[in-house]
Amino acid sequence: MLGGQSALPSIFERKTGKNRIEVIAVWKIHCESDLPYLGQGCMKSWYVYIIRCRDGTLYTGATTDVERRFAEHQQAGPKAARYLKGRGPLHLIFTVHAGDHKTALKLERRIKGMSKARKEALIQHPESMRETFGLIR
Repeated sequence: MLGGQSALPSIFERKTGKNRIEVIAVWKIHCESDLPYLGQGCMKSWYVYIIRCRDGTLYTGATTDVERRFAEHQQAGPKAARYLKGRGPLHLIFTVHAGDHKTALKLERRIKGMSKARKEALIQHPESMRETFGLIR
């Protein structure tokens, strides 16, 4: 339990070959007390996400709509990140609710500055994120 909310992954299965099935756990950590209110009770939610590329590299980004942004990256169109073009198949492996835009950008920058080993540890144990980034209230 984090912030009074359970942190359970969404599990996705995908066939990747004749007898191979890939299982992906996408963690979403929501903590209502972290959400700032904008205007008259209107909240704009921002998320930070991590994508694993075919070559095993990790890409970190921030958005208000993870599903839409991931689809843009997968389609490799004009709105896709240049880094991800030609690196498919892509796998969305981590998402976290960051609150407002400023917080999402700070969190994205901090994750991008981590070593790959630390990012992998964060993906495996997202509950450590609150301690790592000082998100405990």
